[in-house]
Amino acid sequence: MDFYEKEMRTLFEDNTVISNPKFVGKTMLGRLDENKLCKLQFITTGVAGKYTAIQSSIISPNDGIIDKQIFKFSDIIGNFYTPHLGDVEPYMWEYNNKPEWYTKVSQSDKAKIADTVLEYVEMFQDQSYAMGMQFK
Repeated sequence: MDFYEKEMRTLFEDNTVISNPKFVGKTMLGRLDENKLCKLQFITTGVAGKYTAIQSSIISPNDGIIDKQIFKFSDIIGNFYTPHLGDVEPYMWEYNNKPEWYTKVSQSDKAKIADTVLEYVEMFQDQSYAMGMQFK
């Protein structure tokens, strides 16, 4: 399991909104309800190799993409101040061939990111489907 998959799992593996999640690298795909899938992936927003956001896609197997939304980490948890660079947006990157967060992102920051994304995604879930689901 690579760094990005580990981070994606940290954010979304134990959620109660998306069932049967599958993780590969920077992407997670799972079922939102009987008729919709949800795909979440880390994306860049302007600079190659600088992953600053999560993109959610709500997908109908019959009709394709229903909705797409980008959640920038800085919009959710803000920027971080560093003495040498001032305000820096949170992002993941590779430095010396090792992927990592550029700034320190706490577990509570990660929980806030996950909660924000899942709160949005949940709006597309058929509530009758959600009531019948059983979670671990």
